[in-house]
Amino acid sequence: MPHGWRPLFCFGACPPILIIAFCLRLPETKAYRDRQAVRAAQGNIAGTFITEGKVAFCRHWLLLCCMVLLMAGFNFMSHGSQDLYPTLLKSQDLFSPNAVTVTQVVVNLGAMTGGTTIGYCSQIFGRRFSVIVICIIGGTLLYPSTFTSSKAVIAATFFEQFCVQGAWGVIPIHLMELSPGSFRTFVVGTSYQLGNLASSASSTTEAQLGENYPLPPLEKDGKTIKRFEYGR
Repeated sequence: MPHGWRPLFCFGACPPILIIAFCLRLPETKAYRDRQAVRAAQGNIAGTFITEGKVAFCRHWLLLCCMVLLMAGFNFMSHGSQDLYPTLLKSQDLFSPNAVTVTQVVVNLGAMTGGTTIGYCSQIFGRRFSVIVICIIGGTLLYPSTFTSSKAVIAATFFEQFCVQGAWGVIPIHLMELSPGSFRTFVVGTSYQLGNLASSASSTTEAQLGENYPLPPLEKDGKTIKRFEYGR
């Protein structure tokens, strides 16, 4: 690439600017304004926040711990199936950069479709039932999405990420419904971030485990490139 990382940096920096400009034009939600009015009527907003936090934690601490564990599992599922996948395609299946790009585009189309579809279906069949069923289906697709070495893997990975992000499509509303009313945004954000922290080493762990299953090295431009069977 003649310009290196600069085009990617510039392209990635533009959408946040547009989002910030868009958010500046939007008012706060009615629920937020009503809650702030209640806290202002009680006097010290910071003191009210701390008091409510103590009550929420004492009453719902077990639920909060379960939410963190739930988010840890979901982040392991998503990062474990996505972060190392382009490396798997290049190293294990010998996909070209263009083939990897096409596969990733199709994977993300599956993710968007799954999140929208299963999120809506959870309104009909229930949150937990939708998550359980789609996770089971996704588990059955792990083998074809990691051990299909032909271009047919695109179909398997489409439906794999349909299932993974389909389960994620239920999570925002499910967490909001589980959270204590006065601390809804704090609990949702904190449980997600703590779960994400717990799963942060998933791709590193997968890479180290994959190195236990070496494949015949690839010779390219006089250099030896190591290969590993990350699918295992």
